[in-house]
Amino acid sequence: MSSQPTTCPACGSSDLETTESVTSVQATFGPVVSATLEKHRCRACGFEGDFGSHNDERIQDALERSERSSIDLIISDLNDMKISMAYVERALGLPMRTISRWKSGEHSAAGVAVLRIVRAFPWVLSAAEARFEATACASLVVSQAANVLISAAKEHRVNWTITTLQQNHSLDLNLHLDKPQLIAGPSNLARASQ
Repeated sequence: MSSQPTTCPACGSSDLETTESVTSVQATFGPVVSATLEKHRCRACGFEGDFGSHNDERIQDALERSERSSIDLIISDLNDMKISMAYVERALGLPMRTISRWKSGEHSAAGVAVLRIVRAFPWVLSAAEARFEATACASLVVSQAANVLISAAKEHRVNWTITTLQQNHSLDLNLHLDKPQLIAGPSNLARASQ
């Protein structure tokens, strides 16, 4: 993988030493992929760096490999969640076999972004099925937030304050495994920030 530069860019000497190191990169929801990087050192003047200017290309190549693999991993994760690709296509209004094409390498950055969003927030498919109607979406967001809070409360006691600046309200949550408690009231943000 080595592509030796012939001279030092600082002094022009050809007395160079090359060392390799391995770094790991990972695309969102993709596997960790290794890239071999080179560091050059001029024995004459001591100048160090990537004299061949190939490290950026190697990192980008590794990221692209991780991203290609991420599509298969995301689809596998969705299948594990019992979410079929036909359902994803139908809910999002995608043409049939779109995801099959993405899986075979015919994908765009937008397609990968859609898969990542669905993987991170599978409930967005329900919002899509509801044609992104505001009330349905708000209900889904609150429901999902409640699930996260309940899950956190099961692990340990949780105290959170959620503040909505636009409405000038705050919501204080004190969750316990045995009995969740919800306390809501007007925000004291205006006074606290003065």
